[in-house]
Amino acid sequence: MFEVKEINETAIEYDFVDSTTLASSIDKETNQKVLQVYKYLKDKYILDLIPTYSTLAVHFTSKCKLFLDIHAFDKEIKAYLNQDYTVDSKHHLIFVDYNGPDIEELCNTLKLTKEELIYIHTRSTYTIAMLGFKEFFPYLFGLDQRLNIPRRKSPRKFVKKGAVAIAAGQCGIYSQNSPGGWHILGYTDFDDFKNLKPSDTIEFRRHDVN
Repeated sequence: MFEVKEINETAIEYDFVDSTTLASSIDKETNQKVLQVYKYLKDKYILDLIPTYSTLAVHFTSKCKLFLDIHAFDKEIKAYLNQDYTVDSKHHLIFVDYNGPDIEELCNTLKLTKEELIYIHTRSTYTIAMLGFKEFFPYLFGLDQRLNIPRRKSPRKFVKKGAVAIAAGQCGIYSQNSPGGWHILGYTDFDDFKNLKPSDTIEFRRHDVN
């Protein structure tokens, strides 16, 4: 179900990918387990929890049971993972100007009109799997597979904050100016990145549609 790995005396990692299988590390079911344990451990003398698609790093105090035994919560976590999954998450509605520099090329590559591409992108509800790359950059599950495309062959040296982009079956929002290799669909004025949390959901809407 998961493997516990010691990082140092006050940090461990729960790994939810079965190394004996060919399971992808980018998998919604696996990430759901990560987020369940993320929720379960929040108030148990934990200093920081860092989820990824398939792992959860846990930094704790010396008062935490994990300080003496890295398997202290294993039995409880396994029981918790067998329960129905509920999470206290926020929903964010984000408006996008779909005039990004890659949208025409994407339409040609994916054989979609611009209206079709926008429709497909805005009809999904996305879940924040993790935050990373740059501070508060949300990696989102939920991208329609019709928009699945590899990263750009040549990353840009500069991507403007607020860029909404896709690559390798994922969607994300650039939370600050930075280099980047994803395909930019458009831009948003959304600026509340610090309040995004793993398991929160996001819907995108065209900026001119209420």
